[in-house]
Amino acid sequence: MDLGRYRQLKEKVEKAQRESDRAEGALAQLTKQLGNEFGCGTTKEARKKLKSLSSELADAEEEFNESVLAFEGEWGDKGDARFAPSKFTWPTKG
Repeated sequence: MDLGRYRQLKEKVEKAQRESDRAEGALAQLTKQLGNEFGCGTTKEARKKLKSLSSELADAEEEFNESVLAFEGEWGDKGDARFAPSKFTWPTKG
């Protein structure tokens, strides 16, 4: 191996090391952020938290949709027509 080839390989190894260091730093920062925002210290805990939050969201959406249907069933045609979105006008003085 000549000196030029050695230097090329050395530069590639050093570049790979810098990229590895940068990736490790980013991972550490994201892990810290997961801990601060969601109380998770590992990706396993984060996946578990994501599953839990996704389930809560689905439950909340279902409850909301049921409430909207109940509201429309109760008030669908009983509302004040002046306040229907297509007919609403601001009251004027006098």
